[in-house]
Amino acid sequence: MRKLIVYIIILIITLGIALSTFIVYQQNKRSVIGIVELTTKSNTYTSYPHWVYSLHDGLAADGYRFSKAAIEYNYDLSNGINELKEIPASDDFIITKIYKDGSNRKDILSYRVYDYNFEIIQNVNNITKIKNKGIYYIVASTKWGTEKDYAGYEYIFKVRVE
Repeated sequence: MRKLIVYIIILIITLGIALSTFIVYQQNKRSVIGIVELTTKSNTYTSYPHWVYSLHDGLAADGYRFSKAAIEYNYDLSNGINELKEIPASDDFIITKIYKDGSNRKDILSYRVYDYNFEIIQNVNNITKIKNKGIYYIVASTKWGTEKDYAGYEYIFKVRVE
């Protein structure tokens, strides 16, 4: 009887892991509702979209938020940020959420700034407050979808402060 209970527990854990993996796979296959761009008076820059969490048909899944550990663990995230173009720091940055229908909003949930070593340095939306020269990452977090079917993403920009 004791072995049976252990086998049932192992089966439940295995099914849970399989279900979570399936949800993440399905979420990554679904198309994103829109994009997030950083604009200045003279240029528009695209971000690297990084899936973080989702809820679909009552099933939830969580990924890793942007961090040094996530970058070491997630090959796609690591490659994505390595391929980002450097954006020169500017005092006129505007980060905008653009929906597939062309409408846009500035309703990003939060911004974080990380240094070149992927350590968070401050919760700000203005990188011009940073005085040290170097590479920084602005991470803008937002959610797409409805109350019952949504996905959370982080959008990453690489910025050079001169």
